[in-house]
Amino acid sequence: IADAITEDTVLVSIAAGIGVEYIRKLTKPNAKVVLAMPNTPLLLGCGATALATEAPVSDAEFAVVRRIFDACGMTAVIEPAQMKEIIAINGSSPAFIYLFAKGFLDYAEQVGLSGDVAKELFAQSLIGSAKMITDSGYSIAELIRQVSSPGGTTLAGLDRFYAGNLTDVVQDACDHCTRRAYELAK
Repeated sequence: IADAITEDTVLVSIAAGIGVEYIRKLTKPNAKVVLAMPNTPLLLGCGATALATEAPVSDAEFAVVRRIFDACGMTAVIEPAQMKEIIAINGSSPAFIYLFAKGFLDYAEQVGLSGDVAKELFAQSLIGSAKMITDSGYSIAELIRQVSSPGGTTLAGLDRFYAGNLTDVVQDACDHCTRRAYELAK
């Protein structure tokens, strides 16, 4: 597409791990580039897209690109140097969340619960929990504490997550995702 690029062209890239300089190397040295890391919930208008850009993209040009992604969810602006790290947080995280959900839904099936009921209840629990994270003003630690009665069922389950080092596993998955983005950038 290099021959079709003019000084008015703004390239929007959703390619994981590919930075502005690489795109300019393949197109034009002064190409206007906006990097975007969207996620699949954009398909339902509930997406999250990280955006980054640098000169010569104007504020007005960037605003147009941002409005496009805002029409499908929310956007956040980050530095171009952070685009590889953000992939795990919003680009890949839906797959990670779906795998987590699969564990709950598989359990529901094993104990004879209706798959449809379990899916609806779990999905609404995800939606509500997400709103608690964004809107309640409480820290994650406080939100966990609010659900955890001393000696209760939640703590019994949390003990298993802690024993399996769930947060370490999540961080390791994110690290592997980011490392792969750096490999793709080469």
